[in-house]
Amino acid sequence: MPNIICTLMKKVFSILLLAAVSSPMHSQSFTISENPVNVEVNLTSQTNQNEVWGETMITNSTTESLNLKWERIENELPNCWLTSVFGVWIQYTPQISQQEFELAPGESGMLAITIFTDTEWNTAYGGEASIDLLITNLDDPTETETVEFYFSVIGEAECLLSTPFVERDQITLYPNPTEKLFRLGNTAKASKLVIYDARGKSILKYDVRVNESYRIEELEKGLYLVRLFDVNSEMLTTARLVKR
Repeated sequence: MPNIICTLMKKVFSILLLAAVSSPMHSQSFTISENPVNVEVNLTSQTNQNEVWGETMITNSTTESLNLKWERIENELPNCWLTSVFGVWIQYTPQISQQEFELAPGESGMLAITIFTDTEWNTAYGGEASIDLLITNLDDPTETETVEFYFSVIGEAECLLSTPFVERDQITLYPNPTEKLFRLGNTAKASKLVIYDARGKSILKYDVRVNESYRIEELEKGLYLVRLFDVNSEMLTTARLVKR
């Protein structure tokens, strides 16, 4: 009988171990329902031609309230368009590029990018845009996710001019693009450097030192976000890095 019990216990333990290994571990305190968000619209076939929007849902997956912040980055945008962030029950004006908000335990809220395609109310302009929303957990600033919005719009006229991404705090990464390593041009206030992939997952972390080189040979070719934090883990700036 003891041998039978021992055998059964081993089988149960094996099943539990297999389930633990097979089940993915999710340490992220919030989840995004759709990422990237792709929007394709023909304005000439709809009644309301002055705006287009794309949306996703953010959910607090913890048992505590979350203090979060969204930050809008217009990577590429026709000059005749304006954008606004709508969601979590508040409408923001185009002039606001970042805002803090709170989610209760288990609560979900909408986050949307609104494109105003007819700012003069006489011509609905088409074009293409790439816009990111950086979502940051303010209780743990190293936890962040990038929600990518892509818009392809057909209108009465095309607005071809676009505004490229500009690094907001003028942080210097060089060389950029790069194949193996890069340096920082100004490290006066920075204590930690974190590199994120295009979906906002942190993949490399470095302590910041004067004249230090940061190696990225193991990364695949593509676009990455570099964020600097001070000694109190407060984010200082975000920049883009291209791995060749």
